Amino acid sequence: MNWRNITGFILFGIGTALWFLAFAYRMLITSDIPVNFTPEESALAQRFFIVSGIIVLIGTLLTKSKGFYLLSLGIFGSIAIFGWLNKFWYAAGAEYYSAEYARLSNVSIYVPSALALINLIYLLVSVWKNPERLHRSV
Repeated sequence: MNWRNITGFILFGIGTALWFLAFAYRMLITSDIPVNFTPEESALAQRFFIVSGIIVLIGTLLTKSKGFYLLSLGIFGSIAIFGWLNKFWYAAGAEYYSAEYARLSNVSIYVPSALALINLIYLLVSVWKNPERLHRSV
């Protein structure tokens, strides 16, 4: 392993941990009944999600490994799919669903969706550039 892979793994871990902390913070501020949070709390959670996404993206792009692209695609693709399903099945149409809540819930879905899409593109480009490596173990 070289320094790029090690740095990439560390940044990926830090970014993923920060994403889960942002998600826990989002759940904390929206756990009141009735749901009541300030725009400042919402903005802080949104910044956490965006910063964690940038850190994960930098970590993923530093590794340049198809296996790591697949791992990141699986993790963040799953988070995005389950986030969309949760939003449309449970949150949409609820009495607490306001514009601020929509912004807060959207950013927690858009960041993993963007990460999954970028990793899919990089995976397809790496296979397209070198198709004989497709049959090697990931």
